[in-house]
Amino acid sequence: MLREYAGCALLAVTLLACGGSNDPSTGSTGSTSSTGSTGSTDSTGTASGGHGLVMDVKLVAENGELAFLSPSNTIIKYPTSQIVGKPYLIAAFAAGFSPGNDPPLDYVWGKIGADLAVHYQTPATLQDGPYDMVFVGYTFTTITPEIMAQDPQSAPAAKGGDIASFSLDGSPVKPGDPKNALGTIRFNVEGADASVELENRTPKDPNDAQQTSAAFNNTILTIP
Repeated sequence: MLREYAGCALLAVTLLACGGSNDPSTGSTGSTSSTGSTGSTDSTGTASGGHGLVMDVKLVAENGELAFLSPSNTIIKYPTSQIVGKPYLIAAFAAGFSPGNDPPLDYVWGKIGADLAVHYQTPATLQDGPYDMVFVGYTFTTITPEIMAQDPQSAPAAKGGDIASFSLDGSPVKPGDPKNALGTIRFNVEGADASVELENRTPKDPNDAQQTSAAFNNTILTIP
């Protein structure tokens, strides 16, 4: 089973499949791509008739440390000071997007706050169907304000020590829908906003297969 986990080292490549522009000082999102299924707009130009994707990242600390699983099922701990204030990037895509080729439907740059929580919601322009989203925290890789102001595709690849979204749970992928790439989280819009909560999950007993499998679902991993 652990061979499957080793494959998620590839997720850093997925996180570079972004496009658009953004002002990091405001925490605003990038431009919405025309490649997605969007709602209509009314006479004022305001989006209508669609729904949004909501990602909530909750990093849980204990005794001033944050514990993360690595793809090899090793628990790595960082002091909270290594995480707070570091840049993050979240991007939303149409399901089955081509990493490095298809631009995101929406994205945001930000910095991890002292509360260790990140909330992100796309504009309510998406029609029913599957979507994928990625989160990466640049906890070791240097991200300058200039990088955050540019097309995210110009951002450096996440490297060892950075953190990123991951889930082994394939149940959100419905029959006939595209598979989601490693490191992406599947969302299904069905007449309402779709939301997913991610947490830095770790098993109490790393040798317990059931606990370990659960810890790799909707989690935040550290990249080796």
